[in-house]
Amino acid sequence: MSIKRVAAIFLFILLNASFAVAETNTDWLTSDDISQETMAAYAEYSALQKLNTKMMAGTMYHVTAEGDTLVDWMFAFPQNFDPDKVYDIVVIALHGDSIDNYPQQIMCTKGIINSSLSQLNQSGSSYILLSPVIHRPGDIYPIGFDRRIFYNRDQYDEIYLDPDQQLLGVYELLQAWLVDHGVKVRDGLFIEGFSAGGMFAQRFTLLHPEVVRGCAAGQMGGLVTMPVEEADGVTLTWPAGISDYEEMMGHPFDLKTYQSIPQLLYIGSGDIYNSMIFREWDSSGFFGDYNEVLWIMDRFGETDPERIENQVMYLIENGFSQITFRSYKSNGHTGIAFAEILQFFDGCK
Repeated sequence: MSIKRVAAIFLFILLNASFAVAETNTDWLTSDDISQETMAAYAEYSALQKLNTKMMAGTMYHVTAEGDTLVDWMFAFPQNFDPDKVYDIVVIALHGDSIDNYPQQIMCTKGIINSSLSQLNQSGSSYILLSPVIHRPGDIYPIGFDRRIFYNRDQYDEIYLDPDQQLLGVYELLQAWLVDHGVKVRDGLFIEGFSAGGMFAQRFTLLHPEVVRGCAAGQMGGLVTMPVEEADGVTLTWPAGISDYEEMMGHPFDLKTYQSIPQLLYIGSGDIYNSMIFREWDSSGFFGDYNEVLWIMDRFGETDPERIENQVMYLIENGFSQITFRSYKSNGHTGIAFAEILQFFDGCK
């Protein structure tokens, strides 16, 4: 074989190898990105396997709890779903309504998803909506990452523990379902919530910064969990701060990753009657030391709007410039439009 012939073959192989690399170097997930453990759980999840995939565009799917998945969960596609587009996952509709009434929580979540889906359709943004229905009993507050789910685990049923892992579990199952059905989706999630849902979103971002690409949280029960171990020399334990983070999570707080996550923290000017900072929580075990809460109120403000704004300003001045604060006129306990949150997430990409 001539030298020219060999050179031509070598060049052909090189070009095709480069093309193959270019083809697989995508910004969306492939089957190679899904762990074998997740694929095995997905394959055994009969409720997920039975979903009707022909009604994907504009459809909300309700997946019932099964096996190791202890919560019902829902996901939805925009009306203009296009299989050629690349989508991002937004976790929405986390709320604190309907104590001890799981069927009512499910109905409430469906209503919020439908409302959010309508605004998503109008926005034209490329998102897939996801919401786990976190259990909320009357004597503990999993959606607010009550410290008792970390320190008093033997006192509660497993369905009330590890709400962060419950979300991560259904998120990974959704990724597997999407990849299996040829949907192009990026890794990482956006998360939003208001009131108790705001507590969940902001605190989940602290607990799992490695998976969050953007966070929008409103009111948050009247308290921003500070991503610091102490402020002005005052030690802050969970959920006031993160001095005991490593004890709870089993690993140090990933400050660098957390500081890279864009966050929108917001509250209405008239939202002054829904605070979770009240004396009854002192003896419940929700807070590590209620004196820390009293100090936060004295240092940052008596009312929720004043306190949250001052907490955010303090954080911005102390190395957390990725956080944005938004105040708006309100007559009570109301959030901002989901369309505005989508615009914020659009800017995070």
